[in-house]
Amino acid sequence: MDRYHTAEATHALNSSNTKTSIFAVTVSSLSKAYEKCTQHGKEGFISKPFQPKQLYKVLSDFLRRMLV
Repeated sequence: MDRYHTAEATHALNSSNTKTSIFAVTVSSLSKAYEKCTQHGKEGFISKPFQPKQLYKVLSDFLRRMLV
């Protein structure tokens, strides 16, 4: 099972009132990789190498979306 199908399988195990959030950390920064991650249910995406500020931004953006 590849990383995309793993994300789908993880979401399939969730109950109707819970959802596991999945963030992709990848060496690819291509928009195609980002699109593929979001198509398979990943809520965040960051490419390596990254700086701590970049990771903070991805996580804080996600949390803002969750609170709206």
